[in-house]
Amino acid sequence: EETAEAAEVDHRTLNVLAMQRKQSKLDREKLNEALEEDPTINAYDDVFDRMKSNTETKKQVDSKDAKYFHAIVARTTKRKLEQERIEARMKRKEIEAEKELYGETEEFVTPGYQKRLDEIEEWERNQKVIDAQDRQTGQNALGFRRMLLDRMSTSAPAVEEEATKPPPVRPESQEGKGEEPSRGS
Repeated sequence: EETAEAAEVDHRTLNVLAMQRKQSKLDREKLNEALEEDPTINAYDDVFDRMKSNTETKKQVDSKDAKYFHAIVARTTKRKLEQERIEARMKRKEIEAEKELYGETEEFVTPGYQKRLDEIEEWERNQKVIDAQDRQTGQNALGFRRMLLDRMSTSAPAVEEEATKPPPVRPESQEGKGEEPSRGS
């Protein structure tokens, strides 16, 4: 009986191995067909990288910076340049005052400082152009206030007419000034 059982086990094992070979042959055929159809079928890393990069770009687009951060930075740099401009003017005035006291003296200006002065002058020219454009388009607070004043001035004549009219005169009672008027009792 043991030999019969061992023979049966060997027979089952052989059947399993035969089925696995048959299955692996079918699998290889399917794989070859798929590769013929699409040679990049096993390029998992490329697909994964593309999917990951798509989600990263969406995150970059969706990420919100501080709403007014760029305006704050621009305003800060503008203030710094204005402060430097003020300091440069004060130094020029001091130099002119010293010229009056001591006469002509040599001026020593470093190339870096001269470059910074040139940047400030260029900024001033650009700022004048921007201010002129703002005045034309009315995009700044001054333009807004000017628009409000213009609107108020068009409706102002009606208000001025009311202001120039004398107040209505109420007839005073004939009874004594210190007495209260009588009520029909």
